Amino acid sequence: MKTNSNPLTIPSKHIIIVLVFFPLLYIVNSFLPWSKEIMSGNRNYFLTFWFSILMLHWSNTFLAYWYGKKSGYSLRDFGYTLSKKTTLIALTVYFLLGIGFLILSLNRSSGNTVSQLDSILYNFYPITLTDKVLWIFVALSAGFCEEFVYRGFGMTILKSRKLSNWLIVLLTSVSFVFIHGVAAFDMFPFYLFFGILFAILRLWRKNIILNIIIHALIDLSIITIS
Repeated sequence: MKTNSNPLTIPSKHIIIVLVFFPLLYIVNSFLPWSKEIMSGNRNYFLTFWFSILMLHWSNTFLAYWYGKKSGYSLRDFGYTLSKKTTLIALTVYFLLGIGFLILSLNRSSGNTVSQLDSILYNFYPITLTDKVLWIFVALSAGFCEEFVYRGFGMTILKSRKLSNWLIVLLTSVSFVFIHGVAAFDMFPFYLFFGILFAILRLWRKNIILNIIIHALIDLSIITIS
């Protein structure tokens, strides 16, 4: 894993804000009115809830990028190796695929598969056309922001502190678990497994590009089962 040549320039408080404070904010968000309403089955708060998640995702991503930039780290140091041109092409392909998934889902009877899942999870899934359009952006944000913060910023900065790879994998994966709010407590092994899996993928590939693609596509595919 590539690290910056001046590895100890990011203050510990900045690392704690990104990897500890923000995951705690996601848990707090689970107890706010829009989260409580949607957990109780009131889908009128679907958009509000997911907008709150998008705000947390992008705020933390911006902070991670800003803290890194102030200390001399580049996007490439954090594992994002695509050029601007390639990024634009990738985004175009992603949105075309998202539109294709959306059309496919509209040609199916809504809710046949997802209604068989846990009723609480069902409340968080996109059902209406508006839900699904938003979900295209939610899936992209999850793929990019979560991989950039935890497998990009997190793993790179902890590596610069001379921690072992397995401790880095564990710490960033636990941090990743808690951005899933109160669901992290009921589904801890599930999210931890995927956190570790994505962290190992990052170690193997030396960048976060494949992580972003797989993560975004897994989340995007939810459109087709709801």
